[in-house]
Amino acid sequence: MPINISLCMIAKNESDFIGNCIKSALPYVKQIIVVDTGSTDQTPEIAQSLGAEVYPFSWINDFSAARNYSLEKATGDWILFLDCDEEIDPNLGHHLMEAIQSENYDAYYLDIRNLLGEDQEITFQSVRLFRNLPQFRFKGKIHEQISDSIFQHAGPARIGRLNVTLLHHGYNPKKVNIPSKIVRNVRLLEESRGDRVCRDGFYLYNVGIEYTRQGQYQKALENFIEALKVTNPSSGYAPPLVYKLVVCLIELGRYRDALEQLAYFQSIYPDYGELFFLQAASHIRCGRYSLAAHSIEKATKMRHRNPKYPVEGKVFGQSPEQLLSQIRPFLLRGAKQFQLSVCILAKDEEKNIARCLRSVGEIANKIMLIVTECSDNTLNIAYQMGANLYRLNWSDSFAKLRNFALQNAGGDWILFLNGDEEMNLADLPVLLEGLNTSTSVGHRVLLRTFFDPNNRGNYQEQAVCRVIRNKHDLHYHSRFMEDVDRSITEKHGEIALTCLPVTVFHYSQNVKSQSRQAVFRRNVYLLARDMKEYGRNPVLHREMGFQFYKAGKYKAALAHFQVAHGLFGTIIPANLYYGMIKCLFKLEKYNETVTVANTAIDLYPDYTDLIYLQGFSYLRTGSLQAARECFERCLQLGDAPWEKYHRGSGVASYLPHCRLAEIHLLQGDTDKSLEHYRSAAQTVGGADLAIPPLTDILLSQSQPGRVLEYLNENNLDNCRNLCTAAIAASKNKCLLESLELWQAAVEKFIAAKDFEQYQAIAAAMFHALTDIYMEAIEHNPNAEQLQKIREFFKKTRQNYFPI
Repeated sequence: MPINISLCMIAKNESDFIGNCIKSALPYVKQIIVVDTGSTDQTPEIAQSLGAEVYPFSWINDFSAARNYSLEKATGDWILFLDCDEEIDPNLGHHLMEAIQSENYDAYYLDIRNLLGEDQEITFQSVRLFRNLPQFRFKGKIHEQISDSIFQHAGPARIGRLNVTLLHHGYNPKKVNIPSKIVRNVRLLEESRGDRVCRDGFYLYNVGIEYTRQGQYQKALENFIEALKVTNPSSGYAPPLVYKLVVCLIELGRYRDALEQLAYFQSIYPDYGELFFLQAASHIRCGRYSLAAHSIEKATKMRHRNPKYPVEGKVFGQSPEQLLSQIRPFLLRGAKQFQLSVCILAKDEEKNIARCLRSVGEIANKIMLIVTECSDNTLNIAYQMGANLYRLNWSDSFAKLRNFALQNAGGDWILFLNGDEEMNLADLPVLLEGLNTSTSVGHRVLLRTFFDPNNRGNYQEQAVCRVIRNKHDLHYHSRFMEDVDRSITEKHGEIALTCLPVTVFHYSQNVKSQSRQAVFRRNVYLLARDMKEYGRNPVLHREMGFQFYKAGKYKAALAHFQVAHGLFGTIIPANLYYGMIKCLFKLEKYNETVTVANTAIDLYPDYTDLIYLQGFSYLRTGSLQAARECFERCLQLGDAPWEKYHRGSGVASYLPHCRLAEIHLLQGDTDKSLEHYRSAAQTVGGADLAIPPLTDILLSQSQPGRVLEYLNENNLDNCRNLCTAAIAASKNKCLLESLELWQAAVEKFIAAKDFEQYQAIAAAMFHALTDIYMEAIEHNPNAEQLQKIREFFKKTRQNYFPI
């Protein structure tokens, strides 16, 4: 039998609205029930003329009683309830019919769009569609709710979210007498005051609950605060009110405020275990895992001690056991035998600073955030996560900022980070063990800089000194460079500076060109001032070269590298050769690249990156055999030692495989080429580079469906790879293959529910649509509508979905 919907409404004197409301629902419902609570206008007649069943109901000052009476008359499999001053958005109503076919949910949130007049509106979500089950009933005499009943009998996982909007006119002053509504509500509250102490506080509490369920935590918090002002701590709803208030603070990232509130209310409700779970949640979000574990243990011991407190069972969707299981590998505070200060330099890092702070919360005894200026929310985030804030005047010197940190940090060791960096949590035990037994003065760690936020396989690595003993004879020199190494070795000898196998992740921002230019000019200016002060210094010229290289100014970069080469004398550092060779390659001086690389490789035979660049230069000059030998050597050597060299990602894995694939393709051996592209795609970070040419080869073989088949056979058929192949197929004007790959990607996405792949799926589909439209324009040059959207597709692909 077909599944159908009953529309249930209660009404009184709604003749101005009820007709439009029912008409908006007619295409989707089989039964219409109107419970009339005493209309004196044409409300019942209008409803009946539109096919509604109208039932009179004696008003008893209880909205839930009237609502539940309407449910008793419903015969549909599902119930949709509306207020008379609401309408279903006709553009979205069809989703109702799709939703009731699902077996995954028992109820749905719909969007309620409050039209306030004067182009003002507020949109929130509310449960309005649910299965017709006897256990689902409304509660509350005013601001009646069905959600509590559904939560109780079905659980939150059975409530979905539906792309259907209800247009609500009930708060438009041009259409509704708002003051009369307020009078009615106040009257009902006054009449109900005797049912519970401080009923007005309970009302505000319930309003806050609804906002919480909708994810509008700031609005919920405002209601909870107002409720708390008029609520007696002994009231039955006071403990859960406190609980929900703290939940909102945590969801808003106000962890310090949450912990302060918890400390106060734990003195009032000392046996309310759920408050300690919230304390744990606050600590976890700040990276203080040992403190969180301690709070969970305290909460678990008292959890069932007092039955008057509600037991949530989970905190933010996870049980205490799940939380402990997740944080157990990071419970390190008890193993730490030293005091650590973490000093962070930041400017406008609101997107990154929480990640940075969280990564050191477990091991830090003191966190110092140092800024000279800040125009975003960085300082507030850091404050709420427990950092000590320091504002300093900018004096054209990063060294002065770092030296300020050295002078004011406490403890035995100091760890330096920037606001767009974070410690690798998996390496923290290694850091602790190393510092517990260290006899060194400073430690270099591995700094891994990511260039693509969507591809963690694309990075560059180098050793940097970030961990030093808290000794007053150490200081930074350069205005720009991180050169505390020099201070350590000059005062304590070369052996005082060692390496720890610990990784710091650096997230290089994709900033606008104008911002990049500003940063470049600042860095060059600071280095120039250092040069003026210290003279012709090879280290400064080398760093200047790297700054010009990052800015794409390869001739100027090479000039500085060459000056540094002359100043270093007989011992040329490996990374200077690295910079020179990369510049020569970018300038397409491949013969010179090979010559310099030969010299460098003789000195540094284990520097894989130089061998790769040498091979790439051979490839560009057509010396295929020499290039092949270089790339095969890269695969044999593996990654260069990070303690000695700057190195890039993939030079010992997917990059030589891709270059070997090119060589075999040039020689006509497509099977060997496919083999190397497959190997590259199976390596972390290599798929984005290898999948497009692999797809091109398979498409050139003119076998429909071969690309998808090949990816499936070789276990390369994840969502991102399928989307990458779909874009490549679209570029080759193979539309059917592109759509086939995209469909397979969508199926993978739906099965895995990996929402991070939204962007990849959107990019693949957008490229396909763009190519369809461009081809359509090519064959229909006079089609005005197609011409209008040409620029839209062109600009959108360029700005948001570049290949």
